[in-house]
Amino acid sequence: LYTGGPNAIKGPHEVITTFAKVMKDPSYRLLVLGNIKDFAAKDPFIVDVINTDKRIKCIQPLYEISHLIQQSYCMLSYFTKPHANLALAESVILQTPMVAAMTPESLEYSLNGELAILFPFGNMDAYISKISDINSLVAKTKDNLVQRSKVIKELFDKDRNSAIINHVILSL
Repeated sequence: LYTGGPNAIKGPHEVITTFAKVMKDPSYRLLVLGNIKDFAAKDPFIVDVINTDKRIKCIQPLYEISHLIQQSYCMLSYFTKPHANLALAESVILQTPMVAAMTPESLEYSLNGELAILFPFGNMDAYISKISDINSLVAKTKDNLVQRSKVIKELFDKDRNSAIINHVILSL
């Protein structure tokens, strides 16, 4: 599953082209969240890859994607500009392995890489290496997620965070 849409800083070009080139097993599928017309406007080459590789499917953007994450084998990400990868946090909470760039945020959301498959930021060779070894990495990560994802779930818990904000406000 790739949830970044056509926004270049989310890495759609890298995710989609790498999947098509590296993931050759015909049983693999890549579900891409995003309107094909939006991809065409940003990167026509991606549309050619999607149309050529029948294992890649685009679906309309959705606000609620938990059910997609839970049904996915893993999620793929390739941020080209560091920013908060909230899809990573959601994948950890839902115990779905994710391949993602190593940034301060991804390290925080994955307990220093224990709950995600991280590669050095901007390193395409390392990304390809992780994708190539996806099955063994997913198995290892899945075990860690089952054991420790509660920590991240608590970090993003709305009741906990509301209480913290209320405490700060009342302390002023």
